[in-house]
Amino acid sequence: MAKFLRRKVDTTLEKRIITGLIVSRRFLNEIYPLIDFDYFTNSFTQIIAVWACGFFETYDKASFDHIQDIFEAEKEKLSEEETTLIEELLASISKKYEYEKGINVEYLRDQTLKYFRFRELQIRNTNISNLLMMGDAEGAEEELKKFRSIQKATSDWVNPFNEEEVKKFFDELDDVFFQLPGDIGKFIGPIDKGWLVGFEGAFKRGKTWMLIEIAVMAMLCKIPTVFFSLEMTLKMIKERIYKRLTAFAMNIEKYGYIRYPCFDCQKNQSGDCDNQHRENKITLARINEDLPEFNTDMEYAPCTWCRKNSPGNYKIASWFRAVERPEFNKVTVPKSMKEFDENFGHLFRIKIYPKFTANVSDMDHDLDVLEQTEDFTALMIVVDHADICAPETKNSVGVQKEDETWMALSALAGKRYAAVITGTQVTKEGLEVSKLTLKHTARWVGKLGHVDAFFALDQTKEEKAAGVLRISGLAHRHQELDDFLTCYVLQQLHVGQFILDSQIAVEAET
Repeated sequence: MAKFLRRKVDTTLEKRIITGLIVSRRFLNEIYPLIDFDYFTNSFTQIIAVWACGFFETYDKASFDHIQDIFEAEKEKLSEEETTLIEELLASISKKYEYEKGINVEYLRDQTLKYFRFRELQIRNTNISNLLMMGDAEGAEEELKKFRSIQKATSDWVNPFNEEEVKKFFDELDDVFFQLPGDIGKFIGPIDKGWLVGFEGAFKRGKTWMLIEIAVMAMLCKIPTVFFSLEMTLKMIKERIYKRLTAFAMNIEKYGYIRYPCFDCQKNQSGDCDNQHRENKITLARINEDLPEFNTDMEYAPCTWCRKNSPGNYKIASWFRAVERPEFNKVTVPKSMKEFDENFGHLFRIKIYPKFTANVSDMDHDLDVLEQTEDFTALMIVVDHADICAPETKNSVGVQKEDETWMALSALAGKRYAAVITGTQVTKEGLEVSKLTLKHTARWVGKLGHVDAFFALDQTKEEKAAGVLRISGLAHRHQELDDFLTCYVLQQLHVGQFILDSQIAVEAET
């Protein structure tokens, strides 16, 4: 291939492509057949690409665990500038990624193919211009044919019966992108890239807490995560995140401890249990009697033996236990956050907008800026929340505005191959009921046609005081929902713990 004079360009995308070549065999499988090392405009990215592809050719896997050894063996052949740039890039990749983790393969693939086509055009354009200047029309035509072959090779058409495509399907089927732990994870199920997931709830039922929980858990699972907030200030969001990660308590002087809810059994509380494994012989309250106020002098002990060993005899209930927690203050929190910053700081970003000032297009633009300025590509996108986004088009209002917002959120998930999670309010009638249904979906029920999964957060005043939340499934594109099942979640929001424990049970048992 004829070459042309290189000029310095922004290396951000080339660095991301190199990262994919080093970290992910899946990315290599799709990109390796199309690579021309002249596509890389910088010598140091070209050198690493040669190393990564050479390793893949020999061992059929990504070079993540071996690229540093290759660098050590080859660095004497490099210039001082190349050595420095490669050393810095490899150190950054080692800190931010694990083998096959943290790379948005599909999104990076699309970006890479666009970039390769752009570079191919640049190269062919220069070659064709040079050949025409020399009067070589046939040579110029051959250059055009070569570009068309590249276009065909990078087509998005797929033969689903191809052996490699079948294998790819089962590899992806076994690869769970994200799932919450415990019974709540089983109830909500795995969440995949490209999905839009919604949570609806009345005011003060914990929608923002739910969204923060998903964002933090995704980060802890080493998934690059962004949190867009139109609901709260940065100060309020940071406080909730710090509490979630530390479980430290503010203003605990009154009792000296935090009252944590825990699962119990109705039979244990009423004294109707004759199981020899029961924790105590004390009756807390007979059926239909009010439960007493919790205090640490009680001899009563919760019992969940049947929950694990004899589920058919277990009747879900909850009680409390006293837990001492460190003080949430300017001394304890920064110490804890230092460790999180070192291990997870490269995986989480927050963006705050005032209410009704940003739409999904603005978020998409800011994600592009984040990629360009910090080399941060999100795989989990959390939006708090859809109802207070600005209109997507200038004059859209009412149903049209709502529909466009949810359509745009769904498109954002598909375009970026990321999971998008958001919340929404309920109707006035929904504020008064103990269990939400589809008819309580506020504003525009057509949003259900755009989501992959949709859940309700239910809680009575009594349950809120007891630290109990119920989650029910309203719609799911990919799995069957049982209308009679709900997931009970225990929480202590004073210390930022949205999920202490969870249990799937039949709704009628409440």
